[in-house]
Amino acid sequence: MGTVDLAVVEFSTAKFDGSIADALANIVDRDLVRILDLVLVEKTANGELNVIELADADNHITDRFDAVQGEVMWLLSDADVNGAAAHLAPDTTGLLIVWENTWAREIRRALLDSGGRLVVHDPLDIDTVARAIAATPEA
Repeated sequence: MGTVDLAVVEFSTAKFDGSIADALANIVDRDLVRILDLVLVEKTANGELNVIELADADNHITDRFDAVQGEVMWLLSDADVNGAAAHLAPDTTGLLIVWENTWAREIRRALLDSGGRLVVHDPLDIDTVARAIAATPEA
């Protein structure tokens, strides 16, 4: 198995149309990731959480996510969902995604075969990295 990540993405509830499903389907189809769990959460203006099964979402959203091939394994517990959703701003829709980085399988296998082990896997905030790259003078 490759490394596994949890991503929490936030959308304005008024603007969430499920179009992110197209990008997810693309990376799944290219065997870059395998979707292990997907949870849709709405956070109301007063901070209440509504967990929505994708099958129970509006038809236009459900139809878009039908193209995302994966095995939704219900890995996230209620406590996981509540903890991740705590990062969402009020009046937003969040998508919690657990994916396996299938591209990393070969690297992991090579590490194990050579007696190595992954000690830390900590994704960095892409906005912070982009700012650091932009601020770096060219050599």
